[in-house]
Amino acid sequence: MNTHTAKPFLSLLLSVVAIVFGSLSSSAQTPSIIPQPDQVEWGSGSYELKKTVTVGFLSSSLRPAADYLQQLLERTTGSKVKVKRGSGNITLRLAPQEVQSLYSLKVGSQGVEIVGSDYQGVVSAIATLRQLMPASHETDAKGVRRQTVLPEVSIVDRPRYSWRGLELDVS
Repeated sequence: MNTHTAKPFLSLLLSVVAIVFGSLSSSAQTPSIIPQPDQVEWGSGSYELKKTVTVGFLSSSLRPAADYLQQLLERTTGSKVKVKRGSGNITLRLAPQEVQSLYSLKVGSQGVEIVGSDYQGVVSAIATLRQLMPASHETDAKGVRRQTVLPEVSIVDRPRYSWRGLELDVS
């Protein structure tokens, strides 16, 4: 390669490297959520789960979802999690809508709010919240206290289909 063709080639190579590393660093800052929600707005702040977390529920029908979230958080974060009726660091509530399984999930500097149009919407929001936690929490030693910082985000989602699953036909 002569010097005339080397400079444009080197410039192109550096541009490609910058784009690749830039996209890797930005994807590391915001977790991937599967399936992709209808609306996602990332903020610049975060919320850290403390050594003791309170999961509050505003409707008695959400008690099982609060208990499930308690078990999930204790196992993956090592935090002590209390469940109570009323508001908490993480609050679960219902806001009935015509759309089934609709939910909103908001993580801000004051805590986490999960609002579902029904019970299934709240459970779907908990599944999304789980994806916001560091992946290492799922594979590290269970019950060991570790720092858990959730990114500031506002998510609104609903199922695209009435049923989601997988069918295997083995003949």
